[in-house]
Amino acid sequence: MKAVSTTTTQAVQIKIAVDDVPASVEFYRTAFDLRYDVIRRTDDEDIAGFVIGDYDQPGFFLLVLLDDNGFIDRPGRSTFGLLVDDIDAAHGRALAAGGTEAVAPHDPRGMPRCSAITDLSGNWVWLYQG
Repeated sequence: MKAVSTTTTQAVQIKIAVDDVPASVEFYRTAFDLRYDVIRRTDDEDIAGFVIGDYDQPGFFLLVLLDDNGFIDRPGRSTFGLLVDDIDAAHGRALAAGGTEAVAPHDPRGMPRCSAITDLSGNWVWLYQG
């Protein structure tokens, strides 16, 4: 029997702590071809993040990098997952961009092919074959 969703709630943002925003931006751009752009403008500053998809469209998501300990909601190390077209290629690009292998690409029972790397700041990024 297929589960029926009774909610319209959708995750749209994750914030991860990083040690160096410029280096981390380059890592995520190179490893995963993500688009870094202004996501919020205020009178005092522009705030940037990775924009996945388009605003007001299914699949829209923001990945925000925080290196300032002054943020009230700055997390510690994080773990999150990304859906990729080719797990082996994405895993290889992440390693070439400076990531560290945490779990080699494999085929776990009951799940899609997956792997994990850690980024430059030690955050775990799981990759799932889409």
